[in-house]
Amino acid sequence: MIGREHKLKSYTKLSMSRFGSRGSSGGTQGVVIIIILICCFSFVVGSVYGVAEISDNSKTGIETIQELINGTKTLKQIIDGALDEKPKVDPATTNKMRENMGLDPIAFDCEGSFLQWGVCDKTCGTGTQTRTFTVKTDELAGGLCPNRDVVEERDCNTNPCPVDCEGEFVDVTPGGECRYGCGTETRNVVYSITTPRAYGGQACPHADAYSRTQDCGNPACPTVDTTETIDGIEFQVKYYDDRDGHSSYSYYNTELGFFWEGNKKEMTGTVSGVKRGGTDGYYYIIGATQNNELKWRQTTEEYIKKSIIKRSVNAVAPVEDTNGTCILNATHDAARVAKSQADYDCNGICTSKTSRGTCLNWNSYCDYRWADDPGGYSGRMNAQLGNACEWVSN
Repeated sequence: MIGREHKLKSYTKLSMSRFGSRGSSGGTQGVVIIIILICCFSFVVGSVYGVAEISDNSKTGIETIQELINGTKTLKQIIDGALDEKPKVDPATTNKMRENMGLDPIAFDCEGSFLQWGVCDKTCGTGTQTRTFTVKTDELAGGLCPNRDVVEERDCNTNPCPVDCEGEFVDVTPGGECRYGCGTETRNVVYSITTPRAYGGQACPHADAYSRTQDCGNPACPTVDTTETIDGIEFQVKYYDDRDGHSSYSYYNTELGFFWEGNKKEMTGTVSGVKRGGTDGYYYIIGATQNNELKWRQTTEEYIKKSIIKRSVNAVAPVEDTNGTCILNATHDAARVAKSQADYDCNGICTSKTSRGTCLNWNSYCDYRWADDPGGYSGRMNAQLGNACEWVSN
């Protein structure tokens, strides 16, 4: 029994020593493997972090790795981003090092970029905007800078500008409206569009061809009411224009003659200086012109003059000559016929006059007409009675 126990202890001891010997060798190998794995892991992690750090300058390496974990970026995208980054080389430092090493300097081109485009000089209708190249790093050792001070231009806001409608009121018959020069008067006008609206511009206030009646905007007609002594005779001096609403109008009209307080006055033909004898027994004198009326539908400077009228206070004019007959003037009529004009109403008007003054009144008229005209107003030609008529004394 004693021998068996001794053998057993000896075996156990031997076994433990063997085991201890093998365990010591295996443990050393395990530690080495673990250290190698840790180094490889550190290298991989460091490499990935380094790649991630330079892959995107706008993010940290941790942020880039987080994008990789989240699936926002692939490992290929991160590696491609790192490969695209080029190390920044300072030209001045590089050439200084080369100089110290006895090497020739390297030519570096300038670095820079174009600024953003400036404000367009027009809001529409094709304007121009510019941008300028700005140098951040000057060229060195013979390098080039082709874009220095270069200004680029381009079109901008090429959309058409809005065109506002433009128009004006025009006379329907130019020269035929607003003839009187003073007093209340209206005219017919039509709106004419001269520039149509386009590209969203403002519309005109009226449609084309819109018509309306418009005040002529004449000033008030002048008025005169006084007295004056001429050649020892006292005269009333008046001017009231019927165009200004005066019912007792008084004036001299170069075509229609003398009007006194709303009544037309006929002259006898007797003249004494500036005084003219009226059939009513008063002297009349033509005063200063107060207003010019444009003749009907005339576009030239052809006016009917309206002047102050002066009438003697007392009836002192010579007696009218009624001892004779008023007839159509044959010589004047023949001259008209030679011009292809025919008598319209002159013969009838001449024979209706019963005094020399009314027969030869230069301020009264009758009409001839063109021979081929049926008698319409447009073809009639007036004639002064002083020419058209002839007074034959008894």
